[in-house]
Amino acid sequence: MIRFPLRRFAIVTLAFAGLMATILPKPAAAEGTTAISCRASAIRITGAGPLAFLGTIEPVVSNSTGTVCANDFDGFGAPLVLPSALGAIGAVLTLTTYTQTASLHEGGALADGLNVLLTVPGGLPIIGVQELFARVTVTCHIDGTRPAGNRIVGTSTVLGLSINAVPVVVPLLGQGHLDIPLGVGTLHLNEKIRTAPGVTPHVMTQRALWLDAPGLIDVVIAEAVGDYHLP
Repeated sequence: MIRFPLRRFAIVTLAFAGLMATILPKPAAAEGTTAISCRASAIRITGAGPLAFLGTIEPVVSNSTGTVCANDFDGFGAPLVLPSALGAIGAVLTLTTYTQTASLHEGGALADGLNVLLTVPGGLPIIGVQELFARVTVTCHIDGTRPAGNRIVGTSTVLGLSINAVPVVVPLLGQGHLDIPLGVGTLHLNEKIRTAPGVTPHVMTQRALWLDAPGLIDVVIAEAVGDYHLP
């Protein structure tokens, strides 16, 4: 396994249904305003019951503290083998960005993955995915007032899903989420979780794939989070 050096030039291009994500040199962190924050995670595994010994594993994450938006990336260009024979991911990328214009603070979080194979024991089927990504963007005015339109926007896509080698059609970008019961758990695809209107901070979590098996394991692949801290 070869992990990309954090501050050396390395480029890996991942194609996601028209989205081209490029792994670039890890930039010096440029932190933004406390009015917005962002975070991106390629995969997070939390074990429970017979798999509790796993604890929580999150090997590829950008802007891990998520307290503000900052320029950061992480990634693997070689297969990322999951612990305890849980499977592997062919390549992963996480990226967070912060930019400031004359009038706006803008933050973004992106998580991508290629060639996912999950082989969780305990009655769950074998899950395969060719490509998936999640993205969240957050915007606010420099003076803290609300911009026109949505302050937080989240999208995700899952392509080439199979369950026990049987293809499954997943809604395309912007066409909603899909929940698939798996007996001992549920596979959530293109899941959007956000705080209720009027609650501060406003938090949006966009997940491309979420395997929720209570008492056994919780796996999230391609998660992007954005927060807006002002009313």
